[in-house]
Amino acid sequence: MAGPLKQHKALWVANTAWLAALATIALLLAPTFALMDILKLAAAAYVGQEAAHLITGEKTFQSTYIVKKSWPSLLLGTGLHSSNFQLNLSLL
Repeated sequence: MAGPLKQHKALWVANTAWLAALATIALLLAPTFALMDILKLAAAAYVGQEAAHLITGEKTFQSTYIVKKSWPSLLLGTGLHSSNFQLNLSLL
């Protein structure tokens, strides 16, 4: 197996294991959270993801449509069903 491919597979395995652990923790903790706790976590996740994009210089999906006049309809049409938990199948 080539070096870069092996690194990608290792990254994919680590990412999958991390996501599985987070999903398990979420399933265990979610029933104990109040609505305000959930809203605080969602806000913290949003800010954290924005910070990661700023640090890496990566363009966000939101930045591609927020400059358009019709951004509310674009958000409702495409943004709300998007998930932050996506498998990067290109690493397979």
